[in-house]
Parts: sequence; C-alpha cells; structure tokens
Amino acid sequence: METLKSGGSRLSILYVEDEPVVREMVKFVLTRKYPEMEIHVAGDGRTGLELFREHKPDLILTDARMPVMDGFQMARAMLEENPSARIIMITACSDPDYVQEMVKTGINRHVTKPIIHKELFEAIDDCLAPITGGDKG
Repeated sequence: METLKSGGSRLSILYVEDEPVVREMVKFVLTRKYPEMEIHVAGDGRTGLELFREHKPDLILTDARMPVMDGFQMARAMLEENPSARIIMITACSDPDYVQEMVKTGINRHVTKPIIHKELFEAIDDCLAPITGGDKG
C-alpha cells in the first residue's frame, strides 16, 4: 500500500489500547506492514485524545473498553472536533447492540478481537483509500 497522502505527506495512525502486550504487538505489526507511516500510541482514551489534538492522525485505531476514557467517549470527542476523522474500533464484543452503538457514534469500521491481521489491514486500507487516492494495496 502507498503510505503517502495524495499530496505527498506522510500518513499517520494513532493506536489507543490499554493492554500493554496487545499495544506493543499491534504497534510492531503496524510498523512492519506500514514502514513509512508514523505510528503514535496511547494507553487510554484521555492520552489518545491529547495525541489526536497534537498529531492530527489520518486514522485512529482504538480499543472500546479502557480506563480513564473509553473508546466511545474518545471517538465522540474526536468526531466533535473533526467530523471527518476516520476511526476503527477494535473490540472483543460483537453483540448487535454494541455494533449499533459503534455505528451511531460514527465509527467507520470495527475489527474483533482476537485481531486477525488480514482483517485489520483490510479495514486500515479501506479507511485510508480516500486519502491515498484510492490505492488499497
């Protein structure tokens, strides 16, 4: 996948996950799959929101359930500040009501845990396609 925006600047992802082992594993996988992309990480929603404001990432990957501020609260705040923010929620819950809440919140895609890398990469590529000029890989 092309890792530059159509204007030529570097793409960036913000990944928010409270579980350190999962956070490090996914960060490692992301840096291997997208070596030219900036990857910012946070361990809770409040820190994620601060990094969102500081770095203005092209895509946000977030866990749903976290301490301090959960993924839904963080996503709502991000979308209030930037309605075109692209957000992928990663969650172990696939309950239809939970999925409906993601849709109502404005989440673009969701990926279930345990994370299947191929599904995560497809969701990322799909969300970034409008920025990269439609190149999905």
